[in-house]
Amino acid sequence: MFTKHHIQEALDAYLSLNPQQKDQFIGLFRLLSSYRDLASRKEFQGHVTCSIVVLDSLAKNVLLAKHKFLRRWLFPGGHLEEHDESIVAGGLRELQEETALCSSVLKRPRVWPIGIPFMIERHKIPANPDKGEPAHVHWDFRYIFQLKEDVMLKRSDELTDLRFMPLSAAPEYSKHKIFNLLKPSCSNKAAKQLEDAIVPYILSSRDCRPLGLDGRIRVQYFVDFFAMSHDEDKREFLVKLLSDSIRSKCRIADYNGIACPKDGNVLLAYALAKKLGKPLLYIRSSVLFGKWIEGGLPSGKKLLLVDDVAADGELMLESINNARRSGYVIDRVFTLVRRTEGDADSLLSHIKVDIESIKVYGDIELRDCCKQPCLSQ
Repeated sequence: MFTKHHIQEALDAYLSLNPQQKDQFIGLFRLLSSYRDLASRKEFQGHVTCSIVVLDSLAKNVLLAKHKFLRRWLFPGGHLEEHDESIVAGGLRELQEETALCSSVLKRPRVWPIGIPFMIERHKIPANPDKGEPAHVHWDFRYIFQLKEDVMLKRSDELTDLRFMPLSAAPEYSKHKIFNLLKPSCSNKAAKQLEDAIVPYILSSRDCRPLGLDGRIRVQYFVDFFAMSHDEDKREFLVKLLSDSIRSKCRIADYNGIACPKDGNVLLAYALAKKLGKPLLYIRSSVLFGKWIEGGLPSGKKLLLVDDVAADGELMLESINNARRSGYVIDRVFTLVRRTEGDADSLLSHIKVDIESIKVYGDIELRDCCKQPCLSQ
């Protein structure tokens, strides 16, 4: 059953990433502290609605719907209902009713944390005499998704038109926020800093060498993050990049600890956990004294899995499965780098785990980065 708690939880999550906007929601805070039912469309002092921003599979266009009554292009969505389990669940229900798009064809774009509205907007709704509704205010919680692949749309009778349009056609304030979210990673300051820092640590070989847990990926260029992590200054630099990435993409308070594969970069993970003020657990690839996990945090806790590189994703998958069989929860992975030769992203998506990486590269990018000939090793 939908309650005010769901609204407060979503608002708190949004403000944890946008604390500078708190003063904009004084009116909503006031309504939350009252007896009013903010999920009811009959609450004309103001109530909560949900819109779903859907990007196409290439993140080049956005889905817009033209409503009969308002005669404006808006994001699909609408009012909440008592049986909705959350705000976003209500928005996804409305999306399916209006467009026939179900949640199974959507994924979370990397640009925004899952489960947190990417924006909340207050807007005025004109009176609707046909429904006996006076002018009132909507507090619209907007969540952003992306199509896994392009699919057919089916317009409901509530709409006069439905189509994917260029991002520039989105409502003004939303348009600028979407543009900012979708800035190419190559312009990302952290990615550029990492690219510059790794150059002295790029190793190369004339022959392709195995990379990853099962060795099916073969590469000529490799970054020795383990050696980099032994240098105190470099390790501190890597930890700052990774901790900044984590703080910008999720609520660290939602996680009880940091986890790392025992065969991963434990130096980096230890320093990162210390900086974030979280306990560190090591996940073994085999049982030792009846345990998969080394660390003092009891089972049932939620963990962030971290490492330096994701290649084929097999080590990540193994670690997550071993942690889950021990009773821990893992839904996010953060790495410095993800190799293009592997398919870690796809592999982890099958077990409903998101992976975030500061930089994505492969042999071609590393070769261009170091601008040096391959050396026999």
